[in-house]
Amino acid sequence: MQRIIAAAIIKHDKVLIAERNYGSLKEYWEFPGGKVEGDETDEECICREIKEEFGVDIQVSSYLGQAKFQIEENNYEIILYEAKLLSDHLRLTVHSKIKWVSRNQLFKNKLAPVDITLATQCFGGV
Repeated sequence: MQRIIAAAIIKHDKVLIAERNYGSLKEYWEFPGGKVEGDETDEECICREIKEEFGVDIQVSSYLGQAKFQIEENNYEIILYEAKLLSDHLRLTVHSKIKWVSRNQLFKNKLAPVDITLATQCFGGV
């Protein structure tokens, strides 16, 4: 099972979501993150992924939740951590857009299916 680590980056009581610009989930919004490489810890993975995707460092604060899902024959586990930015100078490299939304506004966006599961589990229902 492939592990994916994602971040709910919180700033001023809002959470960062990013719009995918590739693949079958193009134009869906997600918590940013990516696949664990080698023997990385969860924290090392999400810090690397956010640095690659946005050019900024984060501080991981706490575990929020996890979900399992399948795409074709591949099984995945995604784990969500709360984090905060250490710099405000985000740049887009793999997403088409980002936005900051309040937790109750999360569900008004076209979230990827597994992100709906995580958002419901971690921030309350739809």
